Amino acid sequence: MRRGLLGFIPIFAAGCCSYSQSLSGPAGGQPPTTWIDPDTGHRLVRLTREPGSASLYFNQNGYTADGQKMIYTTREGISALDLNTHATKSVVEGRLRVIVAGRKTQNVYYLKDGAVFSTDVDTGLTREIAKVPPRGSVATVNAVPTTARRCCTWFASWRPTARSLLV
Repeated sequence: MRRGLLGFIPIFAAGCCSYSQSLSGPAGGQPPTTWIDPDTGHRLVRLTREPGSASLYFNQNGYTADGQKMIYTTREGISALDLNTHATKSVVEGRLRVIVAGRKTQNVYYLKDGAVFSTDVDTGLTREIAKVPPRGSVATVNAVPTTARRCCTWFASWRPTARSLLV
């Protein structure tokens, strides 16, 4: 007798609950700050205690040019973690999408309110780089900020100009 997909949902849901419980600490609180992975034997260290925080994806540079800070996202925006002291600092607040941390500058690049911005992680100085056209998206920023380029999905309603391609 074949089971439909609905026959597996309770098992999957129970598996998710037990997995999330195994990641939390003793009595269902916070996960531990350090632990040994049972499969690899590697020691893992939890860098932040902020709920909902996440590092950048592996193909996005998440480290500042001097290598001293790591950029990560929180529910409130973008923060930076000092890798020497483990002190955290809020860099940008609000609803946004991180693009990348600069490789030659201390800037973090992100999308917010229909524009691309850069903010210096150390000073907090923010500047708007370019507006994003309606229904456009930005995929990357070049490593040299003076020749940063954006990659957009173009639709028939928007025509690129030299100014819109060079930032």
